[in-house]
Amino acid sequence: MSTEDARENARSTSFDPARTALLVIDPVNDFLHEEGAAWEMTKSTVKKNDVVAQLARLTQGARAAERAARRVCRTSGSTPLASTSPPLR
Repeated sequence: MSTEDARENARSTSFDPARTALLVIDPVNDFLHEEGAAWEMTKSTVKKNDVVAQLARLTQGARAAERAARRVCRTSGSTPLASTSPPLR
């Protein structure tokens, strides 16, 4: 499947809003921020796909639709902090 086909497929995908939530797992600044440790490896993809703006758009859309939105972050170990992370509302 070409990239354009994948994008078209994504645009035509729909979800039942009553059964849909947004879950953002561990968006790490090292990969997404210009001062991050891994920025040189990820910057072309992050910029090409406008990742930070897309995450913001998705989160804002979930909030506006009053859908569940939660972020899951990890410490430097592997313990998820989902239970202590507040909903993204």
